[in-house]
Amino acid sequence: YVLRTKAGEKIYLLVYVDDILMAAKSNKILDALEAKLKSAFELRNLGEAKFFLGMEIKRDRSARTVTISQPRMIADLLSQYEMKDCKARAVPLSPSDGLTAATSEEELLDTTQFTYSSLVGSLLYLSNSTRPDIVYAVNKLARYMAAPTEEHWLAAKGVLRYLAGTPNLGITYGGN
Repeated sequence: YVLRTKAGEKIYLLVYVDDILMAAKSNKILDALEAKLKSAFELRNLGEAKFFLGMEIKRDRSARTVTISQPRMIADLLSQYEMKDCKARAVPLSPSDGLTAATSEEELLDTTQFTYSSLVGSLLYLSNSTRPDIVYAVNKLARYMAAPTEEHWLAAKGVLRYLAGTPNLGITYGGN
């Protein structure tokens, strides 16, 4: 939500279930809004945001930037797929990974053993949240959700290998 004060200043509210992230140009505006919300709801101020919905938030006040990233989710994915100690990859999807559809039933991946759709779904969330650098690769992988092969599975794990080498990358917003 974007609210406006009587003076026309903007207050940004990000609301998800019972979590609220508030941002404005001055603390005075935020304090007034917090007081108003506390009069109607039970509310706890957890201070300056460091994490929100699994995203790490880093502020550099001198450079006037905010960076969001998801190193914790990447670490969890690497652990879940037993790739914590994998060799990092320089690119999310190699040009030599010419992904193609399965031509026979025998080529299809055993999805009871390999959770391809779950991995690609997690990669989609990352690409839409804080990692636009993997969008192309994840888009290619998502085309094969209905009938993945081992080739697709290895390519998806290749994206994980790339993330293993770049866990702290994210999106930086400037002061303007």
